[in-house]
Amino acid sequence: MKCSLRVWFLSVAFLLVFIMSLLFTYSHHSMATLPYLDSGALGGTHRVKLVPGYAGLQRLSKEGLSGKSCTCRRCMGDTGASDWFDSHFDGNISPVWTRENMDLPPDVQRWWMMLQPQFKSHNTNEVLEKLFQIVPGENPYRFRDPHQCRRCAVVGNSGNLRGSGYGQDVDGHNFIMSTYAPVKSFLRVDKEKVQIYNPAFFKYIHDRWTEHHGRYPSTGMLVLFFALHVCDEVNVYGFGADSRGNWHHYWENNRYAGEFRKTGVHDADFEAHIIDMLAKASKIEVYRGN
Repeated sequence: MKCSLRVWFLSVAFLLVFIMSLLFTYSHHSMATLPYLDSGALGGTHRVKLVPGYAGLQRLSKEGLSGKSCTCRRCMGDTGASDWFDSHFDGNISPVWTRENMDLPPDVQRWWMMLQPQFKSHNTNEVLEKLFQIVPGENPYRFRDPHQCRRCAVVGNSGNLRGSGYGQDVDGHNFIMSTYAPVKSFLRVDKEKVQIYNPAFFKYIHDRWTEHHGRYPSTGMLVLFFALHVCDEVNVYGFGADSRGNWHHYWENNRYAGEFRKTGVHDADFEAHIIDMLAKASKIEVYRGN
């Protein structure tokens, strides 16, 4: 009886060892297919493998199901909301000129120089090499954190902005793009924060979005699409005509102020159409005043 009991215990022990071995092999194989969590900052290489039940893995799974690219109520980077937008938008093109995209395609170079015939043709790469020895040559917008919400306000100079009362709303954004000032010969700035607009991005807006309406896109279009490429949520103020259909800047008060629409340099009507399409695609929200 004692011998048979001993044999029974040994058999159970061997069975448990066999089962544990199988479980270990299976779990090791499963771990090899688990996602990694980057724990470093930009450019960090340290990666932590996620284990079953880890909060980060659960969070990633939920995000994968929802398709949200940020924590905003409306995420610009989410796809599938508009076929029109998805067919036009190119998230791979950088809005800023960097060391990586320093070489312009020939068609971009020709178009860019055509817009400024008053300047003599220079070796662009030589100029940029000297420039990037002074200012940063990297793209600060390469990465987006899906666990944050970068809210940007794009503020135009339309007359419909005057008296709108949106000042407090605008100030509540993370970034505000609004400015109009004469270009000075010398500026006192922090050189570490200087960024150079990418001519290829300029042409991308002209080709893909404004579709060659006008000689080149307006400053308002450039800023708007800059925001669409670097922000999670974009809210637009001070674009388009006022409630009476008048096109003018907020500092003007005459019925001839909207004549700039007929110069042919920019196509204000088509650009207004693009803004309406972006709003319908839920990529921006447009706020208009009087």
